Amino acid sequence: MTKYPGSTLQDIIGWDIKNWSVALRTWDKVLSQVPQGASALEVGAREGGLSLYFALKGFHVICSDVENPRVTAEIRHKRHCVSHLINYAAADATRLPFDSGRFDVVAFKSILGTIGRNDQINHQANAISEMYRVLKPGGILLFAENLAGTALHRFFRRMTKWGGYWRYVTIDEMQQFHGGFSHFNYATFGFLGTFGRNEFQRKSLHHIDKFIDPILKDHHKYIIFGHARK
Repeated sequence: MTKYPGSTLQDIIGWDIKNWSVALRTWDKVLSQVPQGASALEVGAREGGLSLYFALKGFHVICSDVENPRVTAEIRHKRHCVSHLINYAAADATRLPFDSGRFDVVAFKSILGTIGRNDQINHQANAISEMYRVLKPGGILLFAENLAGTALHRFFRRMTKWGGYWRYVTIDEMQQFHGGFSHFNYATFGFLGTFGRNEFQRKSLHHIDKFIDPILKDHHKYIIFGHARK
């Protein structure tokens, strides 16, 4: 994995940094096959962390969210001197306003739960279909998403402000959503990290998660990440 300073990694990942950044190891390997200057789209960008990740690799990026994310994301991108590689757009993930076959790479992180709010699984499926549509033939989708996890995860999520509406996906659902892709490769990680109430606690729990990861089943974990190829 590319070595990033701590502040840069925080700007890319945002929260639960140690556990979610595990995805970057896979993504770095996949993107090593993509030439600099390729076109990339971040869906559900919020503060534009994945757009920063792409731009640091020399990609030309569109940073998108339901509402144009420029106000919150551009400050971060300017801080890392990559804003000249990034444009901003308002884009509903279920109806992306881009031509078919436009992008070499599309990426998202932790967005399907809110897209599927109030048990709208069809919206989640539509979002993946739209990402497939805007990819070039042979293009790559990078993903990192929250899994339903165990009964313990589901119990504690009830105590969060989003727990009542967020729709967590299963591994089977992710496989179904990506059924149109020629390849779908995933891994899972994390059991305890999500229970941390601050970044220090989550970082500490990450070390335990690394230790217990080999003995846990995939559906016991709360992060799924990987890539799919059109």
